Amino acid sequence: MRTMMLDERLHRDLGTPEDWARIAHSLGLGGLQPEQRDALRSRLRTIFQVYVIHNEPSELRPANYARALDRLKEDAQRLRADMWPPYDEYDAKTAEVPADAASSEELDKDLLVKRLAALRRARLEAPFPDLKDNRALYIIADQLLGEAKHRELRVILNKLIVNADAARQQLVDDKGGQPRDWRLEHTILNLAWIYYEHTGKAPGVSRNDRGVPAGPFLRFVKAVFQVFAPGRLKGDEALVKLIPRVRRDPKHKWPRADQGN
Repeated sequence: MRTMMLDERLHRDLGTPEDWARIAHSLGLGGLQPEQRDALRSRLRTIFQVYVIHNEPSELRPANYARALDRLKEDAQRLRADMWPPYDEYDAKTAEVPADAASSEELDKDLLVKRLAALRRARLEAPFPDLKDNRALYIIADQLLGEAKHRELRVILNKLIVNADAARQQLVDDKGGQPRDWRLEHTILNLAWIYYEHTGKAPGVSRNDRGVPAGPFLRFVKAVFQVFAPGRLKGDEALVKLIPRVRRDPKHKWPRADQGN
């Protein structure tokens, strides 16, 4: 019998009476009245629908984004260089014309020089080895878009290149290891507020005399995940590392016992 998917389970009466008894106990409640249970279940279900259902843990790393931005910038530079550059964009005096270009009367030398300058600035090679093929490419682009659209597209491409550079610089170094699962972190954060609202206590984790992870909030998180997303958590030790990290993150507003309702 196949495992029931989360989206299928969300349309059913989630959790056994024993499951909800564990949830109630972790919140310091002797039991849940039907209306309390329905309200809590609806709120918890919303959290898991937003952050867990249909959302697998992200496996994208900073290095993945870095390569994607580099490729996007290169593609934008290539497309920009594949069109006739306006006369005021590049310095034709620094361009070198291939020896075989001068012998071709069909080529407009001035435009060819500017084209080669554009390619040099983008550190790209000409699209085709045959200069006539390159000229055909420029003529077709010019005829399909027209100069006004050409200029408009170049403005867009210039902005895309600048933005890709800026985003690339903001990326953190990829130091390896397991990437952070922001969906799981936000799920924990929302569960922390539910726990605080029911108990008035700051959620956290601790260890018992044997060094085993313990505490009512830890039990609450485990009990809720057992109902809504069994198998998503990776053990108590992983939670011991995850919960303090979410609590210390300055981007998260973690509930404190002294802040009031």
